[in-house]
Amino acid sequence: MAEPKRPADVPMPSSTIPVELNDDLRVTVATLTEEPVLVEWTQNWGSKKSDTYYAVTFSNATKNNDPGRLFIASKYMDAFKAASKVIDDGNVYSFKVDDKFRYGQDAAGKNRFLVLHDPSNKIFQHRFASNKKIQYATKAGDIVTGAANRGKEEVKLVTGLIASKFGDELRKF
Repeated sequence: MAEPKRPADVPMPSSTIPVELNDDLRVTVATLTEEPVLVEWTQNWGSKKSDTYYAVTFSNATKNNDPGRLFIASKYMDAFKAASKVIDDGNVYSFKVDDKFRYGQDAAGKNRFLVLHDPSNKIFQHRFASNKKIQYATKAGDIVTGAANRGKEEVKLVTGLIASKFGDELRKF
């Protein structure tokens, strides 16, 4: 496996049409594990967590093959493969967007990306983003969260302000 990158180092394809529930998406088998990324977050305002995800470009067969990004947690890769249909002589996985997926998007509701992972992971959208402003906000949030001499309520307040300005938790369909 290649050394995991940061999500910000993997360009996000520009999507103009948001992915919706029941859309039929396609990913090539050969590229499924090409882009490992390391995602780090703080769970429940305390414990630091990290996991390897795979950044996969998909095409939305329901919507003129519009491109998008899917992040699959490494622990969910086998489940993803098992739930997908193999088509095009074994070269493509085809799958429907269902309630197992979470999503993030920009403030205008565009550039929607999908995440397949443990739903108990409470990860803000900006952990998967490549926008420079969001990266700086993430760093600021990390500093605030790491301030051990502050009370948890103060950390929640400041981090909540950062999140409200630069992102939210991943959303359910």
